[in-house]
Order: sequence, then C-alpha cells, then structure tokens
Amino acid sequence: MFSVFLDEGMTPIEQVQFSPGNKDVFLRLLKIDDDGLTTAAAGQIDILRQVAHSLKSLASRQLDDLGVPQFREICEFVVSNNYDLYIRTTPKSIQAIGVLSPRNLQPFIDVTMAVAAFELTLLPRLWQKKYGIEFLPWPGAAELYDTHVEKGPLITIHFALHSGDLPSKQNLHRNSETGDVNEPDPESRVIFKIAQQIEQLFSEGAYCWSANNSFGNEKETLTGVRMPALSAGLDNFRRFDAVVSLLVINPQPWVKNAITQIFEIEDEELYELWRFGYTYQTIGRCSIRDRTSSRPIDIIVVSEHCAKQLAALFTGSKIAGQCTDLPRLFRAGKSGRPSKSNIRFTRADNTTYSKYRKRTIAGGKEPLNKELWFKEIRKQRVNHKG
Repeated sequence: MFSVFLDEGMTPIEQVQFSPGNKDVFLRLLKIDDDGLTTAAAGQIDILRQVAHSLKSLASRQLDDLGVPQFREICEFVVSNNYDLYIRTTPKSIQAIGVLSPRNLQPFIDVTMAVAAFELTLLPRLWQKKYGIEFLPWPGAAELYDTHVEKGPLITIHFALHSGDLPSKQNLHRNSETGDVNEPDPESRVIFKIAQQIEQLFSEGAYCWSANNSFGNEKETLTGVRMPALSAGLDNFRRFDAVVSLLVINPQPWVKNAITQIFEIEDEELYELWRFGYTYQTIGRCSIRDRTSSRPIDIIVVSEHCAKQLAALFTGSKIAGQCTDLPRLFRAGKSGRPSKSNIRFTRADNTTYSKYRKRTIAGGKEPLNKELWFKEIRKQRVNHKG
C-alpha cells in the first residue's frame, strides 16, 4: 500500500577482515556454501544474535572469545535481513563482505531513489546482476532542477596525470621522474608535484581540495581548504568556484576479488563504479551546489578518464586538458598496469592463466594481470621447457 522515497544513496558493500589465532572458533558457528554465501550454522543463531547485540551475555556462557569487534560485525550481517554475507578464508584470515540486499524494500509498492549519477554507482549494477532488480526513470524527474544541465556550461575540467595514466593511489605515490612505485620520499612523489603545480594555478588558496589521508600536505603545498576524504553531505564549501579532487579510493584486492567472482563483474568496471562515487561527491561540494551562482567553475581530477566521465555527465562542460607537465608514468619494464598489448594468447595460454588466477586468489594473493603474467611467468616457463 505504500511508496517509499530514499534521499541519497545507500552503501552497497561493507567489508570486514581479521586474522584470529584460531579461525575455527568463529567459523564453526557459520554455514558457508560453495559461493561463500554465509548463514548461521544449525542451532547457532541465538549465539550469533548475542554476539551482535548483547556481548555481556557471552560471559555467562563462557564465550568471551567471540567478543571480537570484527566478528561482531559479521554476526550483525548474518542476523540482519538487510545484507547478504559472503565469506572467504585464507590460511590466516577471515574475509567478509556484506552486500546490501533489496529484500526489505520489496514489500513496498514502489521505491524511488533520489541519487545523483545513480547509473554510475555500484548499487544498481549489483542489484541488477544478483537480484534481477529493474530500475526505471522516475516520471517526476523532468520537473526537477537538473544541476548537470544548468551548471554544465559553466564547468571546465582539468586532469593532473598524463592522458595515458589511470587513476590509482599507486600512480600518485610513484616517483615523479622515474615512475618507480612506492617512492619513500614524500616530496619526490607524483602527488607532491601535482600539488605544487595546482597551487600555482590559483591565487591565495581560492579553492577547496581533497586527497587520500596518506597525503599529509606537510609542507602546506596546497593552501586551499581541505575537504574530508569522505565528504558526502557537507555543505560548507559552496563558496569555492574551484575544486581539486586528488582522491582515489579503490577496493582492496581481496574485496575486488570477492565482488568480481560473486557478481561476475570485470575488474575495470568495478574500479570505475567504486571510484567514481567518491570523486563525484568531492567535486559536488563546491559552488555547483549554489543555484544562484552563474560564476565559472574549475574542476581538477586525477586522470583524463575521470575527466571524460564528468564531461559526459555535465551537459555543455569542456575538458581543458592536462594541467601539469607530468610525463607518462608507466615505462616498459616497470611494474603497474600496462597499456593494451598485442599478445596473441593461445587457447592453452588462456586455460593456464585461468588456472593460475584461481589458484592465486584461493591462496589469498592478488594475481598479475594477463599481460604481466605472460611476460613474467608463462613465457619464461615455455622458453625454459624449449
């Protein structure tokens, strides 16, 4: 009988990981099927409820060992009707992801989600793939103020990395001259060089900016006002007509592996959907929010790829190009994500890589991408046998 309206999006994935001394103490209370879907083991639901909601009662049953914060989160997922829980185990750890379920919304006659750039977020992709949920445009949307249309002609988008480089925290932490990964000196990192050049673009700190918490801005290179990495909902940056998003949040490798296997989503698609929401929330804090303003807006994002996503969203916006003089970071022979290769994989190569990837993931490690695997493992073994 009722309709429901949801303002803003809901987080589709929650994650928990911990390494207990004895995993069996926890796993014996759970039933995990072949796909990792996890429910309470037979006769254990009451204990899981106690862990989730009444830790003090565990002492009387001599179950204090279960009072681990991470396991409590896992129990909350199991006993809740809001999530489907998937667990993977490694020799040392328990890895769990809670996937937001639509089941508590299905009794309503319809559900309207008021979410900006909804189609570029992870939730609809997961619900379409796993639960067969169909999403339709809301008929009333045509009468609403459309920020993407109204503000689009005012927006100029710049990007910081070379056009051939993708947005990743690893790229921002490379050596800015050699492209070597994990540069230990903060002032030699790519993100520091980006910060220096961005500061020269604006006078007297007339911009707001965000970055991963690992960038401390110790030298106060960026003099604009810093936004929190997770800035959704904040409204105190709307006076700025320039916003810099150096934020790159990607799923951890074990989370990526679990989601791509459970939902059969390609790695690149998952990275894009996961990352874009954070970028969008950051740039959306500036004067884009001020409907009365007709001042030009400058947006700086990490990569050309990010810039193209925003330009496609904001009608009439334009991409000004790279705003730094950084060269291409990836070099032949360096670790990282290479450009598309011309390797012609045989059927045997494809089969062998598939077995390698599954074996590596099962061991709790991150597999190499196909091109690096071929160059560093497959080719050497074939040559050795030859």
